This record gives sequence, C-alpha cells and structure tokens, in this order.
Amino acid sequence: MGALAFGALLSVFFAHGNEQATGVMFPSIFLIAWVAPICRAEYAQGFVIGMA
Repeated sequence: MGALAFGALLSVFFAHGNEQATGVMFPSIFLIAWVAPICRAEYAQGFVIGMA
C-alpha cells in the first residue's frame, strides 16, 4: 500500500510540474530501501500501478 501511494504521489507531483517534490522523492526511495525491504514483487507492482 505504501509503494502504491508513493508512486501515485510521485506521478501527481510530476504531472503538476512540481520539480522540487519529485527531485526529493525519487532519490528518497534508496534511503527507504535501507530501512524497509522494497525488493519484493508486490512493492514494485504497487509502485508501477501507482505511477500509471
């Protein structure tokens, strides 16, 4: 559910031209990966569906 929300927010900010938010959110996925396991297929699928 978190990856879905993250992907949806990232695409909304990108569509509205908010470059500052997308510039911070995209690299933060690597910081989140150190804390939470995001390598599962369900997380990647939620992120892609959220961006669609």
